[in-house]
Amino acid sequence: MRPRILFLTTELPWPVDGGGKLRTAETLACLARFAEVRVLAVSESPRAAEEAEALAGHVPGIEVEVPVPHPVRIRRRPAALARAMAQGLLRGEPYLVAKFRNRAYLERAHRLARTLRPDVVWCDHLNVFPAARRAAALADAALVLDEHNVEGDLFERAAGAGWLAPIARREGARVRRFEIAAVREADRVIAISPDDAARLQDLSGRDDVVTILPSMGDLGECPPPPPPSDRIAFLGTLSWPPNAEGIDWLAREVVPALRRLLPQARFVVGGRGLPPLIARRVREAGIELCGWVEDPTAFFRSAAAAVVPILSGSGIAMKLLDAMRAGVPVASTPAGARGLPVRDGEELLVAQGAGELAHALRRLLSDEALRRRLVQGAWSYLRRHHAREALARQYEVVVEAAREMKAERGGAK
Repeated sequence: MRPRILFLTTELPWPVDGGGKLRTAETLACLARFAEVRVLAVSESPRAAEEAEALAGHVPGIEVEVPVPHPVRIRRRPAALARAMAQGLLRGEPYLVAKFRNRAYLERAHRLARTLRPDVVWCDHLNVFPAARRAAALADAALVLDEHNVEGDLFERAAGAGWLAPIARREGARVRRFEIAAVREADRVIAISPDDAARLQDLSGRDDVVTILPSMGDLGECPPPPPPSDRIAFLGTLSWPPNAEGIDWLAREVVPALRRLLPQARFVVGGRGLPPLIARRVREAGIELCGWVEDPTAFFRSAAAAVVPILSGSGIAMKLLDAMRAGVPVASTPAGARGLPVRDGEELLVAQGAGELAHALRRLLSDEALRRRLVQGAWSYLRRHHAREALARQYEVVVEAAREMKAERGGAK
């Protein structure tokens, strides 16, 4: 009998226009291969019901609830931001949890737990852990926590300096305490990379955090590299601080260094949410900002190369894997390739510092044989480590182990 999974997440992963959404959508596709899956999410889109239907059509075998209306991008919405911060202070919760606290979402999750009686409640993102914990208790189900990042580390690295730094550090400490407690409580915990798994184990004291690399779908034949051009692409969720930081660095240091080597080189950046100050610097550097991208593969293939200028963060840079899947050669910083078993010169070029990254990009634009070799190497890597069929079995093992652990603790179905 196929296990029943109640899958609780934050924002509806449709359209799949960011790394987090891609990870979530592919997780659903893997789970649907062996389980009955019901999805509950929030959305601020006026077309949320249609988008839920589209997600269900994109991932056969899942059922998607009409999303709960809830503001998601609130940094420029003072009232919603203040409400989330006040809720966090009143409840002693970190901001990332308070931001997604919604009475209707909690009630729906609890109702689904009672009526569906799932075998497993899947907590996709730490943000919805309170709802998932309660739903698992109501259903007497196993609880799986799927960590997209080590959230406490992200807050620590983002604290920086300045007058907001003490506030950011206090919030980071609150996130860290909440995250450690959640990791300890869940029946099974999934990390997106070996580095994250080791970090979560060190913090929590448990020794069974599982690494499951992101699925990149059903992979067929390797596509040829795009035609030669002077165009370099980056695609990502630009409101995510590590992406914004990386694009700012690209504009300030990498673009001038590359233009000295290859004046005709052009950069195009896709995605939404870049802070206005950084957006102005990016445009002044001559980088084209094209906003939301409907078709990531077509966007990447409009360029001869992709760049991943990430300097910090946790988890995995999904935009690197997206570019590889599109058949586009990649130059990345070490942080951009963090957590992936990729090799410099075999599947991509890894470069430390602005000067080295500029030289790597010039090589990609100038050497067709290198581009072809890297694309073929990247495709072989994806098939070894990120094919959906193999990863689905890893998810199935996690579900079985979570149910066994719940049974050992007492009371599982």
